[in-house]
Amino acid sequence: MCGVETRINSVDGAEMCRVPAGVFKMGLSEPEIREYVSTRRTDPSSLKMMRPQRMVHLDEFWIYVRPITRAQFRRFVEANRKYEMPPDYHFLGPSEKLIMDDEYPVDSVNWFTAGAYCKWAKVELPTEAQWEKAARGVEGAFYPWGNEWDDSRANFDNRIGEKKAQPCRVDEYANGASPYGALQMAGNVKEWCQDRFAPYGYDEPPFKGVIGRLKFDHKPDLQDDPEVIRNPKGPSMGSSRVVRGGGWRNGNPDWAGLCTYRGAENPRNGYSDLGFRPVLVASDG
Repeated sequence: MCGVETRINSVDGAEMCRVPAGVFKMGLSEPEIREYVSTRRTDPSSLKMMRPQRMVHLDEFWIYVRPITRAQFRRFVEANRKYEMPPDYHFLGPSEKLIMDDEYPVDSVNWFTAGAYCKWAKVELPTEAQWEKAARGVEGAFYPWGNEWDDSRANFDNRIGEKKAQPCRVDEYANGASPYGALQMAGNVKEWCQDRFAPYGYDEPPFKGVIGRLKFDHKPDLQDDPEVIRNPKGPSMGSSRVVRGGGWRNGNPDWAGLCTYRGAENPRNGYSDLGFRPVLVASDG
C-alpha cells in the first residue's frame, strides 16, 4: 500500500483513493481457473460467470476507501427527506440482536437509492470494471491482498469459534486492503455496481439477453480476449444489476471473496448484507 493517494469528497466527507489509468486483466483466465480449482474443492461451473478474461483499459478514477457508512447516509437522508434510514440492528438469533453504530456500513439500500445518494454526493456507482480493478490491481491476484485466502482479512460467515455471522465497522480488517488502499473489497457488505448483469460476451454478437437472476445462454466457446476494451459500461439489456465483493452472510468466503466474483440482484430490493461505495471519475473532479 506504499504510495496510496487519497482525497476527501467535500459533500459527504468520504475518503477516496486514486486508481490510475491503465490496462488490467478482468475476469479469470482458463489457467487461473485450473489453478484455483486444483487447490480448492470447487465446482468449476461456479466460476463460469467470471470468464473469459478480458484486457480492459480504464481512465483514472477515485474510489471510496470504505463502503458508505450509516453516518454518511444519514447526512444524505437529512438533505433528502423522501428517503429514510434503514434499521440500525440485525437479529443474530432468536434472542440476540446486534445494534449498529454510525461506523457500520449502511445496508438494505436498493440500487436506485444508492444512485440517488451518488447524485447528491456528486459521484457515481462504479462500473464493475472499475470495482474489479480497484479490488485486484494490475497484478491479477485472486484476492485484494494476494492469491491465498486468509480468514483474518475479510468479514464473512467463516464459522470460526462461537462468533455468529454479523457485519462489522468499516475500518476493521485493514490488513485486507486492496493495492490502492480500498478496504473491505472482500466481505462485510456486497456492493452495487452500475452495470446490468450479463455473462461476459454480452458485447459479442449474438447476445441473447438475460432471463431471470442467473439464467442465461452462455457461449461455451468464448476465449480469453487479448484485445483491449476501453471503459466498458456493461450491457444495454437485462433486469438485474451487478453486485460485487461478497457479504457477511456468505459461508463460502474463498469463492465469494474473489476479486472476480460476480453476483446479480433485483435493483428494487435491498438486503442486510448489501451496501455500496461510489467512485469519482477523474474528469469529474
